[in-house]
Amino acid sequence: MKSLPRRTLASPVEFSGIGVFSGGGTVVRLIPAEEPNGIIFVVGDTFIPLAIENVLDLPNRTALAANESRVEVVEHLLACLHIAGVTDLIIECPAGEVPLLDGSALPIWRVIEKGGLKDIPGYIAPLVAHSPVYVEGDEAVLIALPADELRVSYFLAYDDPRIGCEHTSLIISEETFAGEIVPARSFIEAERVQRLVEDGVVKSTDASQALVVYPDGVRGAFRVEKEFAKHKILDLIGDLYLTGRPVHGHFIGLRSGHGLNREMIRKIITM
Repeated sequence: MKSLPRRTLASPVEFSGIGVFSGGGTVVRLIPAEEPNGIIFVVGDTFIPLAIENVLDLPNRTALAANESRVEVVEHLLACLHIAGVTDLIIECPAGEVPLLDGSALPIWRVIEKGGLKDIPGYIAPLVAHSPVYVEGDEAVLIALPADELRVSYFLAYDDPRIGCEHTSLIISEETFAGEIVPARSFIEAERVQRLVEDGVVKSTDASQALVVYPDGVRGAFRVEKEFAKHKILDLIGDLYLTGRPVHGHFIGLRSGHGLNREMIRKIITM
């Protein structure tokens, strides 16, 4: 598999919003890297490299930790960096949580476009599924097949008729990512939001941060066709970048989510 040029941003940029789990304001600064040292999160005085050994197994989100510091909800940002080809970057996140913004990766993608891209010395080899890989759990399955590009087929199947079943399959180019995947929002049932708030798991109840499924269904228009399934693909693309290396393979998911995504990337790196 041909190695790819290492890449960073051309200029520093930032974005801000409210943390879903903290309930407070959070700012994320993306600072171009001068050397090919990978992607590094900075939380206070702690440096947290993007590496599989720093991944925390938390429900409903992707997080990294080093020493006693952590940074959470990194999946949408990682998906954008993955497809933009950014391999080296300093990410300052003092609050330790990337804001969910509008529930999609669109605001982050626009910030990265504003910062621009530039190549830096060195090359990086893609991480490749050389043979079929299979992980499963809780009536969910994720399969990886060999492929020369990144392709994702996703089968969403909810017993809840408000969400139901969706299937979509895409070769993930920058064009398809920007047009079909980036706008797809996180989704959650309204009654589940209430339970999470009552349990103290989430602090923000701003309905603009996700595609909320109310008892009478979704209010307002979908941004893209099969938005539920495409958001699952967004999360997968981000989780596949937890090694900081671009990934090639055909990934087929049935009801899979963050847990199986992490299990899959851990399996692939041992091949």
